[in-house]
Amino acid sequence: MLKGKALSLEYLGNRLPAWVKIGVNKVIKIGDHTYVECSNSGKAWGCYGRNSGGRELVSGNGSHVEADCVYGNDKAGIRYLMTGVCHQTANRTLSSTDKTVFGARGYLATVATYGEYGLYQAEWLARQKLCSVSGAYTMEHRYMYRALIAKRIALKKSQISDSELNTIFPNVDQGFSSKLKKLTTDWKLKFLEHAISQYKYQNYHQFYNHVHIGLNKYLQDCAGVIGYDDMAERLGFEGFDENTMVLMAAPEPQVDIEEQS
Repeated sequence: MLKGKALSLEYLGNRLPAWVKIGVNKVIKIGDHTYVECSNSGKAWGCYGRNSGGRELVSGNGSHVEADCVYGNDKAGIRYLMTGVCHQTANRTLSSTDKTVFGARGYLATVATYGEYGLYQAEWLARQKLCSVSGAYTMEHRYMYRALIAKRIALKKSQISDSELNTIFPNVDQGFSSKLKKLTTDWKLKFLEHAISQYKYQNYHQFYNHVHIGLNKYLQDCAGVIGYDDMAERLGFEGFDENTMVLMAAPEPQVDIEEQS
């Protein structure tokens, strides 16, 4: 039995690093950290963070061998903040159960940015196939840059699909669909520009700020369409308004926390 679990990231409080650019009088909301554990083997996969102490979001019958193969030694192939965060890493690790960590706080924000299983779909499909068949996978990241560019080209030609929109905004009023599709497509294109630039220039602080400034404009614009109460509920936060700023990832990648737990 594989379980997807969540931890509230409230440890930052008002101690955000000075380089994090937030607006005046903003209330900070931080998305949950998610990870995966196996109740049979006792193994846990930290997904760029802690691997214990969380609340259960979902559970399902799945192969811990396949989960271990998918996770590998490269956090399931997710490049932190560039192709996904802990939500996408956990979803990949849980993939043999057909469950996701939907319900984690901030999940809407990360799925609107990266999709359920992260960017670089060709690598993910290859990883799934090899892990389900042979239980072995050799990581391959050489073509990630090309994948980011290819995704940008595809989005310039066509907006996100109905199924993608439904993943981000389940059961949304159909009257809102066209506006939400355009807003989401525009945000994904902006994010990809930032990710491509980060791949070339490697300025993490600038990348983090650009991503979160753009993300929060997107969330505010969407709230203007569906309403702030609806957005708060979909994000999993008690409140969301014009003064809220959502962080979908901690200001520094928590790469070593799981080894220290």
